[in-house]
Amino acid sequence: MSLQEIFFDNLKFFRKQKKLTQMELTLAIDKGYNYINGVEQGKLFPSVEVIEKLAEVLEISPAALFDENSIAKNIIKLNIVLNRNFSLKAIKLLALKTVKVSHLLLLQLKYFIFCIRNSVFKFFYRLFFPFYHICD
Repeated sequence: MSLQEIFFDNLKFFRKQKKLTQMELTLAIDKGYNYINGVEQGKLFPSVEVIEKLAEVLEISPAALFDENSIAKNIIKLNIVLNRNFSLKAIKLLALKTVKVSHLLLLQLKYFIFCIRNSVFKFFYRLFFPFYHICD
């Protein structure tokens, strides 16, 4: 990737980071209509003075516009990695919660079976020994 392409990509990235439209950035540096559009498309290349104004408006150093590590694609890749890691953590947490819920459901099922078993036992016990509880 050439230095000019790096500049164009970084300019677009930092402009979007500041949530400025092309027109707003053009007006901020006192240039004509569609100047930034031409720069970002690679039709124009700004002078040193304009690069300094751009950096001032974007609140970055002029060198950051030429820094290959600042390119949006690298930051997007980093976000994808972070999102993937976040997704893995979310899946692990969800799995742990699912295991806990499954464990709770299993305990509730065991309790339910225990209650039914006791009820059935009491039913048959009273059926076959109707007067036993009186003798106690």
